Amino acid sequence: MGLASGQNQSQCRLRPLLRGDIMRAAFTVFLGLILLMPALAHAGSTERYGYWGLDLLGTEMIRDDDALGAEGDDDSSAALRLHGGYRANRWLGLEGAAQGLGRYHADDNRFDYSALTLSGMLYLPVTRTFELYARVGAGIGWVRDRDRRETNSKPLATAGLGTQFHVTPVMAVRAGVDGYALRPRIVDGDGNADVRDQRLAVAYLGISLLF
Repeated sequence: MGLASGQNQSQCRLRPLLRGDIMRAAFTVFLGLILLMPALAHAGSTERYGYWGLDLLGTEMIRDDDALGAEGDDDSSAALRLHGGYRANRWLGLEGAAQGLGRYHADDNRFDYSALTLSGMLYLPVTRTFELYARVGAGIGWVRDRDRRETNSKPLATAGLGTQFHVTPVMAVRAGVDGYALRPRIVDGDGNADVRDQRLAVAYLGISLLF
């Protein structure tokens, strides 16, 4: 009994450390992309431009840490994302976005999720008009309790993969999947407040206008 209890305590202490390591790794990659951008912007052929656009999101709560309840939960939603960015060259860029991450509810619990993010973008051109890309970034996430009219904000990490097709020299369409990780403070239906370890998955289809 004493040995099992010690192992459980060690695992409980280890989980927060692992979560912290993941967040630090994501931030390190993100910071590295930003620091490398000036050098890569002058490497090879460059096509610098800015862009902005809109994405239609399908979101799903893939881990709620029992925040929404075990039964009757609605773990999928739809949302919009407004994005804008700068392309330093064919391979590297930055993108900022303001997005809703869905509305979720279970029984008497109703929550709205949203975020403001900044991501480093790594592109892989396949043809002159078609390319793949990956993103990694960080930002602030907001969770609004619609019943209690309370909102709390927490840092979040995000990463994703996507494809983009340039329809014309000034317009592109894109599609992809992203993941978000955050730890908001949630008050459940019984009035108990606790920090929850949550994960959201997003699939999206969008359009970008280049300038």
